[in-house]
Amino acid sequence: MSAARATRIKIEEYLASRHQAPVVVEKMQPLGGSAVETVPLKAFGYGAPIGIDYAANGRHYHEVLHRIRANQFGRERADDRAAAVWLDFTTFNQLPRHVPAVDMIALTHDGSLTSIADAVDLMLVTTYQPGCLYADDLLRLRDTGVVRAEDQQRARALACYLAEIHQIHRNDPPLWQRRLRDLIGDGEGIMGLTDSYGAYPELLTARQLHGLEIRANEWRWRLKSLPHRLAQVHGDFHPFNIVFR
Repeated sequence: MSAARATRIKIEEYLASRHQAPVVVEKMQPLGGSAVETVPLKAFGYGAPIGIDYAANGRHYHEVLHRIRANQFGRERADDRAAAVWLDFTTFNQLPRHVPAVDMIALTHDGSLTSIADAVDLMLVTTYQPGCLYADDLLRLRDTGVVRAEDQQRARALACYLAEIHQIHRNDPPLWQRRLRDLIGDGEGIMGLTDSYGAYPELLTARQLHGLEIRANEWRWRLKSLPHRLAQVHGDFHPFNIVFR
């Protein structure tokens, strides 16, 4: 079966599920382009949005399939693009005279399309790992000042873990710059933390916090030309997320 035929079948299956009726796709083509002759579904919609003409329940429809293209402006990762689709779907219909958002769909591993328009939030399911919370170790160290051999072993184990995952590098200069921006300006980065300290002026003054942000951004400019340092990290590596068995 040709890629074009397989794509058409997957589109028709999705639309039939949405309309609860048989669907015939009459034409698919990029907006401003010629009809799609051959394109695998996993590449479908990249670049120009795809116009889809089809019939269902005795009516004709003309809809557009948008797929967010990866770029260096905050769309580097799959989660960025998912967030952009979610934002568009939840805001387009709030704006006067804006083109309506009809559905929000997911592309699965087997190439199928499934609607997630009814979703109101996303949740993650993991396995459960029992153990002793590392934060309890640090609180004990703070309160007693007594360092045990086990404390040193655990600190070494954590350092070795980070060193291990940092061995995975990637040649992607735009992503390196994105990582630097996130480190400085993200809500969970330096500026997010400095904003949180604003409620505790007895710890740091606004002038000191401002100075920290300026110096951090200066370091960003010093590091921008070193993309070879891009490596795998753990984005949520803190004592309340770590357990020891």
